[in-house]
Amino acid sequence: MPNGTKPAVELWIDCFQVFSDGPCQQAGQSFFSDYATYIDNLEPQNANPTPSQKAAINVAQSTLATANSQMDKDFTAAATAYLQEATLLPGKWPNFQDFLNTTSWGGVLNTDQNAVNGANSQLNTLYTETYGTSYVAINNAKQVVDQVRSSLTASAPSSPAEMLIATAVGNFVVPTYSPSSLATFSAWVDMAATGPANKQPPEVSFTIKEGAGKYDFSQSSYFSRTSWSEDFFFFSIGGTGTQQTQQVNVDTSSESFGVSISFQAVTTVDLFMGPWFDSSLMYAYQNPSGLVVPSALIIAMMPTIMVTFDATSYQSAFSAYSSSSSFGVGIFEIAGGGSGSSSSSSTFTSQWDSTALSLTISDISTQPKIIGLQVSEPSTIAT
Repeated sequence: MPNGTKPAVELWIDCFQVFSDGPCQQAGQSFFSDYATYIDNLEPQNANPTPSQKAAINVAQSTLATANSQMDKDFTAAATAYLQEATLLPGKWPNFQDFLNTTSWGGVLNTDQNAVNGANSQLNTLYTETYGTSYVAINNAKQVVDQVRSSLTASAPSSPAEMLIATAVGNFVVPTYSPSSLATFSAWVDMAATGPANKQPPEVSFTIKEGAGKYDFSQSSYFSRTSWSEDFFFFSIGGTGTQQTQQVNVDTSSESFGVSISFQAVTTVDLFMGPWFDSSLMYAYQNPSGLVVPSALIIAMMPTIMVTFDATSYQSAFSAYSSSSSFGVGIFEIAGGGSGSSSSSSTFTSQWDSTALSLTISDISTQPKIIGLQVSEPSTIAT
């Protein structure tokens, strides 16, 4: 993907749990951070430094690790503050850098960056003196990842290794991920959009029946998490003077419970790591943290979701919907019935049926929706 903003089809990766650092916790950011640290400490194959050289390198590596750790900690705190304050004051800061320029966080991160730059300079000098020309390829890779690191607080990308994404609160610079052919994807969108008019049935349909509550959650890292924060399958946002996300109690073990989902069409768009990644240098990467990297977006057209409830759960869900600004089922969100109702998924309509005890959510647009993400383990990437 070229330097700059993403194309019209907004292939920006939603702020889901897959990504663990960065301002919006974008997918892949955790792998970039780990990869950059790996490059910091990478030595040429068959390297044989003297004991004194190795001791000096170890000290410099430790100094850089400490500086990067502090930078990461403060960066995450600053990004969290930005997300919170920008949500309360929409439009005040067009991007993350504007927020840094007008708050004390800018000075904190600037101090951290100076410490990182100094540690980098010291370590690069030692590497070059010790390994000479054998270190050239690693040094080139390090210059790229260091540039990306410094640009994470910028207002715009400065190299092809970075790209700009748009979020509800502002723009962020993140490591580049390039999609497969967008021309092919555009043709798929055009074809899928004509499906209903041509009386083509949905390409994908499936139903979750009663008994979902009997699923062995211990076999899923998603359901076995001990800290859920705001991750609920049925949820409401807002109401009673707050924008807090709250769980909606629904009895999924009831015989009346069921979820039917259909998509007019589903496809994938492959993702490739940008020029910050050099697979030829992965010879020593062990991936001890078990990180994953995004490999494809799963994209659907015209989803329809129907949920059936028992009487008590229907009343609970409808009451939450009626008093909230937004109501959600899984990854789908609709405008609630409360005051100040709004939804980031404004193309969705909802129909509540008190006789059938059901809720039907339909997408009235032909806008593609990102519904999932495929990932791979970096340690298995061919070199």
